[in-house]
Amino acid sequence: MGHFTFILVLIFCAVNFAVALAKEFKLKVGLLDADIYGPSIPTMMNLHAKPEVSEDMKMIPIENHGVRCMSIGFLVDKDAPIVWRGNECSREDDKGSSLGKS
Repeated sequence: MGHFTFILVLIFCAVNFAVALAKEFKLKVGLLDADIYGPSIPTMMNLHAKPEVSEDMKMIPIENHGVRCMSIGFLVDKDAPIVWRGNECSREDDKGSSLGKS
């Protein structure tokens, strides 16, 4: 199994696990897709909208199947290249989102 296939299997498992927790156990669940090389959550969760921005300038996660989702894929066109340097990636991870907020 190649590296890319292995990553897709892990993402597929995470999506299914998140949906099961939300639907079967009525838990608050969120997925954060920070894979800048190929964001998959928008496709797997059938999400095509751009996230709204709150008054305090935080992106509001998009929800489907009871799971709140945030992905770099919401911010760029599907086939658009993303060029980020390492320090920009870590800075974005530190900012966070309102994924865990009610």
